[in-house]
Amino acid sequence: MIMYIAYIALLCVLASLVIYSLVYVIHATVSVRKQLKELNDVMNEVGLP
Repeated sequence: MIMYIAYIALLCVLASLVIYSLVYVIHATVSVRKQLKELNDVMNEVGLP
C-alpha cells in the first residue's frame, strides 16, 4: 500500500517536472522569437538587407 502511494507521488512529481519544462521551453521560444522580431524591425529601420 505504501509503495502504491509512493508510486503515485513519484508520477505526480514527474508530471509536474514535464509540465514545468514544457512551460519553460514555450516561454523561452516566445521570448527568443520576440527578440528576433525586434532585431528585424531595427534592421529594417536602419536599412540593412
